[in-house]
Amino acid sequence: MGSLDCTAQLKHLPRLWCDPQVCTGSEVPLQAAQIHYLKRVLRSRPMTELLILNGQGRIWRALWQDTQAQLIESLDLPSNESPQPLWLGVGVLKGEAMDWLIQKATELGVTTLQPLLTAYTQLVPSPQKQARWLQIAREACEQCERLYLPQILPAIPLTQASSPYSLNFIAVARPLETGPAPGLQTRLAALAPQPLGLWIGPEGGWSPTEQVQGCVPISLGPRVLRAETAVCSALTLVNAWLVP
Repeated sequence: MGSLDCTAQLKHLPRLWCDPQVCTGSEVPLQAAQIHYLKRVLRSRPMTELLILNGQGRIWRALWQDTQAQLIESLDLPSNESPQPLWLGVGVLKGEAMDWLIQKATELGVTTLQPLLTAYTQLVPSPQKQARWLQIAREACEQCERLYLPQILPAIPLTQASSPYSLNFIAVARPLETGPAPGLQTRLAALAPQPLGLWIGPEGGWSPTEQVQGCVPISLGPRVLRAETAVCSALTLVNAWLVP
């Protein structure tokens, strides 16, 4: 059952993320929230099969045993990661918008997400908020069947942020002094797929004095989008470019 032909048989099993440091033996402790999810949400009972993933590409078939999972076998399932790494720098949003953004960015294949503190940022996240963002990314990985957990970095000022890639696009909501910025789809059409950095501002966008060196300005259309909508729009175009 560890071969690729088992994929169809396993797709209906619940997936739970566990810390890589505890996925070293034959038994993996489950968190209280995971047990609640199995019992109350899925209405499962102990001795039910499930899948355990460590967020680093490993996945196991397991048997739920009350407060822990018994690992049965390591599986070799095909990866559904983006063919090129995607770095996303985004201004921290207020309320639940940032939670939603992190969930969707994870589903859309972001490799690294860097929250940014900008001139118009209205929230400086607490350690508890950043821990919540990581939990949201874990749950999104379980739902969309990713084997690799994206890196959710601590929020830092825009002036301290940098993408590890040479190709970077920054979304602008309004025309530049030199005229309208080319659309992202137009920019991508002239390039071969490669690692990419995307920069998207918070509510209110970028201030007139904010600049990111080495970024190519792009437009996401004639309408001014909410920040979370802009992220989904940009990542959808990038995914279509990476997997035509």
